[in-house]
Amino acid sequence: MIINTDLYNKISEKTMTKYSSYNISSFEENEIYVSEASVTCMLEDLLCEIHTLEEKIEDREQDIQDNYRRLNPEELIERIEY
Repeated sequence: MIINTDLYNKISEKTMTKYSSYNISSFEENEIYVSEASVTCMLEDLLCEIHTLEEKIEDREQDIQDNYRRLNPEELIERIEY
């Protein structure tokens, strides 16, 4: 499969993986050939990254629900004066 070199580089950077690819002189300068197996790996790795980010979001939301509360005006004033 032929993909844009910038896209390939962004995916490699985000997944921290170097996928097998080939520069073929007959293609344009900003295009690269990536095998079907590598594209499958790229997609699987991107899905893993999405899953990891979703878990971080859920953890952050749970942390906020568990540990943060709204300050009443008196508490807010006390903190400001401190």
